Amino acid sequence: MLLVSPSTLLFVLRTVAYQWRQEDQNRNAQAIADCGASLYDKFCDFLKDLEVVGSCLDQAQAACGEALKKLQTGRATWCRRRKSSRASA
Repeated sequence: MLLVSPSTLLFVLRTVAYQWRQEDQNRNAQAIADCGASLYDKFCDFLKDLEVVGSCLDQAQAACGEALKKLQTGRATWCRRRKSSRASA
């Protein structure tokens, strides 16, 4: 409790109002900082997931390349050559 006189009442009220505004601004700034930290964490998790996706795409591309190699140099090519040699004979 604070005793004030009529001459200091306006000053005290303005000081209290200023302090309340400062507290509100500090709470808002903290809420913004918390949201920013949360957003940063979510973005980092998203980047990790994208790295996993990229790795899986690389593996899929390698598997596709291996399958194409087998098709081009494997038994299917031999069968194709055998068919073409029969057709020419």
